[in-house]
Amino acid sequence: MSVLSYIILTLSGLGMSASAIGTALAVNGVWTIACQLLLLNRIRRYFGIALAFKILSFAWIPLWFMLPMLRSVLEATESPVSAQSVYDPVRFGEERGWATSIGVNLVLSFVSVIGMANSLLMVLVNFSCPDQTAYGAVNGISTAVGCMARVVGPSLVSAVSICCVVVSQG
Repeated sequence: MSVLSYIILTLSGLGMSASAIGTALAVNGVWTIACQLLLLNRIRRYFGIALAFKILSFAWIPLWFMLPMLRSVLEATESPVSAQSVYDPVRFGEERGWATSIGVNLVLSFVSVIGMANSLLMVLVNFSCPDQTAYGAVNGISTAVGCMARVVGPSLVSAVSICCVVVSQG
C-alpha cells in the first residue's frame, strides 16, 4: 500500500508525500488497535474461530480490486496541472485532496479488519497443539513462518508491481 501511495503519478501511483503516508499509517495503527480490542472477540464468538478466519482471509480478494480505484478517485476529484506539451502525461499537484486521503484511509481500515485473521490464526495454531508442552515449539515455528511470509510477500509483490508498471510504460 505504501509503495502504491508513493510511486510517482506518471507510473499510476498516488504521488503522496512521505509525511502524508506516515499520517495515514499512524491513523491506521490506532484503528488497528481499536479493531483488535473491540471487534475481534465479537467476531470470534459470532462466527467461530475457523469460519471467522476463512471469511477474513477471503476478504483479501476484494481488497485487491479496491486498490486501483484509489487512482480513479484521484483522477475524478483533483484537477490536473496544465501540460507542458501534448506528449506530457497527466500530472497532478503535490498535495492530495480530502477525497484521496479518505480513500486511502478507508482501504487501510479495511486492511485492519482483514488483518484480524492473523490473530485468529494464532488461536487456531494453539488449538492444534497435541499437548501443552508443545505450545512453545508450535508457536515459535508458526511465528517464524508467518514473519518470513510477511517479509517476502510484500517485497515480492511490490517489486513485481513496479516492474509491471515500468514495462507497461515502455
